[in-house]
Amino acid sequence: MHKAHAKLSTSTYPKLTLRNFIGWAVFYPSHPANLERGRALRAEIQYFGGIALYATYPCSQLMVQGQIKQKAALALLLFVPAASLGIAARLYSPGLFGAITFVATRVWLIALPLLWFLKVDRAPFTPSPPSAKDWRTGLGLGLLMLSIIWIAYVLGQHWLNPITVQEKAQQVGLTNPTLYIVSTLYFTFINSFIEEYTWRGFVYRHCETLIPGLGAVCLAALCFTLHHTIALAAYTGNGWVVLLGSLGVFSAGALWSWCYLTSGSLWACYISHVLADVAIALIGWQLLFSPTISLT
Repeated sequence: MHKAHAKLSTSTYPKLTLRNFIGWAVFYPSHPANLERGRALRAEIQYFGGIALYATYPCSQLMVQGQIKQKAALALLLFVPAASLGIAARLYSPGLFGAITFVATRVWLIALPLLWFLKVDRAPFTPSPPSAKDWRTGLGLGLLMLSIIWIAYVLGQHWLNPITVQEKAQQVGLTNPTLYIVSTLYFTFINSFIEEYTWRGFVYRHCETLIPGLGAVCLAALCFTLHHTIALAAYTGNGWVVLLGSLGVFSAGALWSWCYLTSGSLWACYISHVLADVAIALIGWQLLFSPTISLT
C-alpha cells in the first residue's frame, strides 16, 4: 500500500478534465495529487478569467461611453428646442398663450441644467469669483465684439426698417422708454449670465461629450444661434439681416465656447457677453426711439 501510494503520488498527472477533477474531489479529497491539481485548477481559472476580463474590458468601456453620449444627446434634445419654442411663442403668438409659453420655457431652461447638475451629474458646486485673467480676457473680447456689432450696424442700418422693429417691439411692450431700460438692464446683466450658465456651462459641455474639440465649439454655437435666428426674423423681416445676424451670433457663440474651452471659466464669457449686449441695447434704443438720427 505504501509503495502504491508513493507510485501514485510521483506519477505524471493526467490531463486536467472536469471528470478527473470531480473524481479527485469526491474519492480522494486529501490525496496529494488532488491537492496539487486543485491548485493547478485555481491557477488556470485565474489565468483564463484574467484573459476574459482583459478581452471584455474594451467592450465595457464602449458601453459606458455609449451611455454617457446618450445622456448628453438627451440633455441637448430636452434643452435646445425649448429655447426656440419660447422665442417663437412670444414673437409669433402674442397674447396669453405666447406669454405663458415663453415664461414656462424660460423656467425650464434655468431649471433643467440645475437639476441635471445636481441629480444626474452629481458634481460638487464650487463657485469662485472672477480672476484677473477672467477680467482681462472678458473685457478684451467684449470690447472687440462691441466694436464689431456697432460697425456692422453702421454699415448695414439701411437694411433695417425702424417701423417694423417698433411694431414688433410694441407687441411685447418695449416701446415705453422706461420699460425698455428695465428690460435692457435685465437682458444685459442677468439674462447674459443665465445664457452663459446654460449655453456654455450646460449645452457646450454636453456637446463636448458628443464631439470633442472644435466640433463641440461649432455644434454649441449652432444650437445657440437657432433661437436668435427666429428673433431676428421676427424683428427685422429682412433676409439679409437675418443671414448676417445669424452668422454674427454663430461667431459670438463660437468665441464664447472657445473661451470656455480654453479658460475653463464662465466669467470671461459673461463679462464679454455683457459688453456685446450693451451694443445691442444701444442699437435697439436707436431703432425704437431715435430712428431719424443718422450714425454715419
